[in-house]
Amino acid sequence: MSSPTVYNGVIYIGARNGYFYAIGESTGAIIGQQFIGYQPVIDGVKTTMVGACNKNGDFYAFDAADISAGPVWTDQIGNYFTVGPGECDAAPVWNGTNLYLASNGTTIDGTAYGGSVREVDPAGGAVIWQTGLAGPIIGTPSQDGAGVIATATYSPQTGQNAVSLLDASTGQILRPSRMPVRTRSASLFSPTTTSSSPASPGDCGRTP
Repeated sequence: MSSPTVYNGVIYIGARNGYFYAIGESTGAIIGQQFIGYQPVIDGVKTTMVGACNKNGDFYAFDAADISAGPVWTDQIGNYFTVGPGECDAAPVWNGTNLYLASNGTTIDGTAYGGSVREVDPAGGAVIWQTGLAGPIIGTPSQDGAGVIATATYSPQTGQNAVSLLDASTGQILRPSRMPVRTRSASLFSPTTTSSSPASPGDCGRTP
């Protein structure tokens, strides 16, 4: 359910079967694949990065040139999909310098949240800031040119949709906005879109 990333003629995408794939854009052939379902093998320090979150709640960052080597680093950002709420579906957001990860249900400093947004170090995955939200994030957030992140959530407990605006530098919630929709069939699954030069979701860019 997450958005694919295209880099140098290669499509990178995670699948529900637990595999992360590199697929030739022109041929459709699988160039590389790595199972990230349960016990990843972390290898080395790479430079050009792509990544995705698995339904086990872990985000895996790979060397774009050789994803079959396994993840360079991994962060647990959400709960396992059987715990929920929701599952970790959103693609990462990269603005050329900063990497942001959105999740389903998670725990931050001992407090359970329905979802979250985190800024992490693209070189190693260290958390810079993390903000808990009321519901899981399924669609990929976006960032505008003014440094504001927009993200949509859906709370299965209340049936309430929301769109929240966060300060990209601190994670502070600038404006939570509940939507007048209370049916699961109308829950917010699609990625958000912002104006004023939005960041491109999906790739992790290059590490320092």
